[in-house]
Amino acid sequence: MANISSFEEIVSSLSDSPTPISTGFRCIDHLTGGLHVGSVITIGARSGMGKTSFALSLVTSLAIKGNVPCLYLSAAHSSTMLVSRIKTMLCNEVGESHLYIDDTIDMDFAVVEQSVLEAQEKYNVKVVIIDTLQCLRVPFIEGNSRQDQITDIMFSLKSMARRLNICIVVMSELNRNIDKRDGLDGKIPQLPDLRDSGSIEIVSDVVVFIHRYDYYNVLVDELGNDLGGKAEIIVAKNNFAKIGKCEMVYDSNRVCFMNSAFSPF
Repeated sequence: MANISSFEEIVSSLSDSPTPISTGFRCIDHLTGGLHVGSVITIGARSGMGKTSFALSLVTSLAIKGNVPCLYLSAAHSSTMLVSRIKTMLCNEVGESHLYIDDTIDMDFAVVEQSVLEAQEKYNVKVVIIDTLQCLRVPFIEGNSRQDQITDIMFSLKSMARRLNICIVVMSELNRNIDKRDGLDGKIPQLPDLRDSGSIEIVSDVVVFIHRYDYYNVLVDELGNDLGGKAEIIVAKNNFAKIGKCEMVYDSNRVCFMNSAFSPF
């Protein structure tokens, strides 16, 4: 069945649109305007760059510091390990939380959808974080490539986000070819580096990359400025506002990302 609305009806509905949710990360909010319900945000990085640390930092900011009900789906890590890392981030000072975790190992889209529906009914979750996209299992269908599978998952996630009026944040691996590119600038992630499918870029409303020079053992720039612990956050696609870069801090002791005191935002 078609879903046709008049221009006037759409304009009228805009006044009822929910306010975007602040991430608690100033530079990201400045570039994206926050998390928009009905949208899919993909956050990509190379293995070891800190995807799970970033995801946990984000959900800690939202669900513990910001009181936003969040569901964290992880097929790769146990809930015990995730909570232990969050406690380390917060120096064991954990108060009231609106965080809910599903660590089902054999997780496919059916499990994701069931978990999200249950969490929304019970806890009114507003944000769902999936860590990571490539860990989701897809039933075998003869003739379907891995790209086809990722495409199906991404379109299903987008449909669910719009249907349930939630924001879905998807952590994604990047292709290994990025490490083969020459020079430090060659290591900076680009949209084609998203692993397994171009549909990740197409379906996502926002695409963010995490880049740390110290990951490549580069600790100073050409001017001698310290790069240790600096994380470059790259908004490479944004359907809501502008694209651009900003700086955050990566604390290797607490294994978390934080606002930078030197950021202009």
